[in-house]
Amino acid sequence: MFNFSDMRIINKTFVTGILTINSLAANAALTSYSSNGVDLVYSSVSNVTWTKDGNLLGSMIANSSDANANGTKDVIEAILEASAGKSYGSTTEYYLDASSFESNGQTTWWGAHAFINYLNSINYAGNNQWRLPTVTAPVNDDCTTGYNGSTYCGYNVVTNGSAVGNEYAELFNAESIGRPLLDKDGNYQFYAGIKDPGSLFDNEQSDAYSTGTEFASDPNYAYHFGTSAGNQYITAKGYRFFTWAITTGHITTVPEPESTAMLFVGLGLIAFIARRRI
Repeated sequence: MFNFSDMRIINKTFVTGILTINSLAANAALTSYSSNGVDLVYSSVSNVTWTKDGNLLGSMIANSSDANANGTKDVIEAILEASAGKSYGSTTEYYLDASSFESNGQTTWWGAHAFINYLNSINYAGNNQWRLPTVTAPVNDDCTTGYNGSTYCGYNVVTNGSAVGNEYAELFNAESIGRPLLDKDGNYQFYAGIKDPGSLFDNEQSDAYSTGTEFASDPNYAYHFGTSAGNQYITAKGYRFFTWAITTGHITTVPEPESTAMLFVGLGLIAFIARRRI
């Protein structure tokens, strides 16, 4: 005969296990998860989700077929099509065409924004709130380079989640996936660069990445983050760097109707079996 006390014990054990898993995840700075079949990494320091692929644009280009006789990849054509009629940033004059994208995934600041717009247009990983990492620099910041963490440019820049922004620096420094070229005393460090000791990410590039933040004093420039040395700096938007997409918080995947129906069928079957055993 079915014993409901056994069910209570099983349920209690199951719930306790779930709470334990959630507790462990909450205490970890970086945790892996997936949404709609896409691998992602959540940062509890910055409260953002990163794509596991540190060069998603490069991967998409590599896996894309040619769209026309000029050899332009179809994903680039799709990015440009999604950006038709849109403008990015304060500068009113700039170009964005197929030549803005390199085969390895590097692109201009405007190309990076166009790629993010494309991810949102296709609801990538079940989410349409992707964005570029940002910088929390004040309007009057002159990008003075430092090394002790007191400046917005240079090394060891980190806000530890106290303000929105500086996600690259927090990932690199606070969550220790990298080692800056200079320590907080200004001493050079050997083996600087991106390390990812937990192997949570794939395809990270030891180069520069674009942020979504313009340099207030001159909108022709924007902030970038260099993973080879762990430094934040400004440079012209026309230079080509890599792009890493983030979104605020966790992505909550809405179950498909078929999945919901199967869940109810399963629950009904369990109830039927339990009733037969009474």
